[in-house]
Amino acid sequence: MRPSEDTRGHTLAALRRGYVSGRLQTDTFSFRVERALSADSSRELRDGRWFLVDLDSSNGTLVNGRRVRDAEVRVGDRVRLGAARFTL
Repeated sequence: MRPSEDTRGHTLAALRRGYVSGRLQTDTFSFRVERALSADSSRELRDGRWFLVDLDSSNGTLVNGRRVRDAEVRVGDRVRLGAARFTL
């Protein structure tokens, strides 16, 4: 089933926010916008990936025991944000 214009609009808005905030480089942004506009199904618009970014916190961010500035995280990863600990 082709994605609705509303679904595409939400996806493009999220990509714009990522680009404006500096989380996406120009090439990545352009590639993902092209994919969103040519998607044949709503499923294609869900990347299925999660990224964790430490915004220069004083306590640091750890994923699976390693301090990270940014990292792709997956189900089962152990995350520590300061004193807070959880498993995705």
